[in-house]
Amino acid sequence: MNEWIQLLGGGLLLYFGAEWFVAGASALALALRVPQLLVGLTVVAYGTSAPEIIVGVQAAGAGHGEVALGNVIGSNIFNTFLCLGAAGLAGSVGAPLHTLGVDLVALVVMTGLAAAFIRTERTISRLEGGVAVALYAVFTALTVARG
Repeated sequence: MNEWIQLLGGGLLLYFGAEWFVAGASALALALRVPQLLVGLTVVAYGTSAPEIIVGVQAAGAGHGEVALGNVIGSNIFNTFLCLGAAGLAGSVGAPLHTLGVDLVALVVMTGLAAAFIRTERTISRLEGGVAVALYAVFTALTVARG
């Protein structure tokens, strides 16, 4: 019975936390006078991915790299299909394609690099991890510079 209470309580906290997080991110975009897409690509993306970062680092550090890899691949598939699909069912989702060009290219490039990284011995080395983190830093800097 305790597990059900934890599950229900966690679900409620997650629901309200998401509501507060979206409201806060939207208010931040308005306060900073920046496009909501920019806040979504930076603050919201980090906030929703922070638990995945922690799981990935802990799993890899404990010698369970396959958990970290499965988490990333599964999350991307889940986000792309189910989260985006469910959002589309709830209402109109989109942005002008010209505003997403760099972002979609970055998505395709990083997906290709990840596939190339795991192709070699099905592992991602520290060097490759460093390259990925550095590319994300560059992407974030470019995103913020574009406004």
